[in-house]
Amino acid sequence: MKLKIDELNTSQFETLEEEWSELCRQSIVTPFQFPQWLIPWWHHFGGGILKAVTFRYNGELIGFAPLFIYSDNNNVRKLCLIGSGISDYLDIIIRHNNENSVLPSFFSYLHDIKDQWDECNFHDIAEESHLLHCLYPQWLRVKIEEFNICPYIDRAEKNDLSNIIPKKLRKNISHASRELKKKGCCTFEAATDGSRLVFLDDLFSLHRARWMKKNKTGVLNNDTLLSFHRCASERLCKDNLFKIYSLKLNDKIIAAYYTLYYKKCIYIYIGGFDPKMEKFSPGTLALYHVIEDAFNQGIEVFDFLRGDEFYKSLWGPFYRYNYRIRMVCR
Repeated sequence: MKLKIDELNTSQFETLEEEWSELCRQSIVTPFQFPQWLIPWWHHFGGGILKAVTFRYNGELIGFAPLFIYSDNNNVRKLCLIGSGISDYLDIIIRHNNENSVLPSFFSYLHDIKDQWDECNFHDIAEESHLLHCLYPQWLRVKIEEFNICPYIDRAEKNDLSNIIPKKLRKNISHASRELKKKGCCTFEAATDGSRLVFLDDLFSLHRARWMKKNKTGVLNNDTLLSFHRCASERLCKDNLFKIYSLKLNDKIIAAYYTLYYKKCIYIYIGGFDPKMEKFSPGTLALYHVIEDAFNQGIEVFDFLRGDEFYKSLWGPFYRYNYRIRMVCR
């Protein structure tokens, strides 16, 4: 079937939000493909030339490619996915059962604008993406490679949380919890609309404090990034795609976790804890309560997102990869 293909300007890109969000709910996506995440990303980090492309059939949006072109330090013009850098999964968005129509149209569009780019550089592509399982046109030279490891826990129909957490870690969590309670009143809670920004600011402070102790900056190290998370979290909250949790001791936040939710998966985005309380393992305790809360809500997959940090291995995860796709014209 023939699709109508349109490039959007900045205004059209933003006003697409409602249709775009609905398309996401009809597609294989993560919260990182939703407009509530990507529109704030473009506002805060967007540069170069916007190439946001819609694919419609009989007026209905069945595909969307949120792209942009920028020139690197060597003046190589790179066509990339919006969200690069701080998004753990990136992709084009295709409504279920429409990949056989959208993908050829997508490659046709890339061909039509091939004089505008030197290289397509798509990274953090999830393993279930259609871009990893499609037939590429002959005019493209394509290289696909593993990019980042992504640990995760799969509930696998287990009804008892203790069955998915390793015995040694359960023992350490119990011990740390008992020791922390000796210091006072220990509580765990999810932020409300009224406390979201307070929890975010505390998370940012805890994260910076921990990395400063190591003489490093961490990933929450500039005002633009902090502004993005304040803006994106507000929009994500409205669609129940975001939760931030805190662990408090005597009403003072000593650990916090920023998470994203979609369908049966929780995405554990970033955490922080008070380095002065490190001997009580507040980060581990907070993460346990995050997983417990998600488990009780029926969540089936607990995604630690990209990176092989040691603490993730303690939870006995499975491992998968996201991928990088590089394309150049032959």
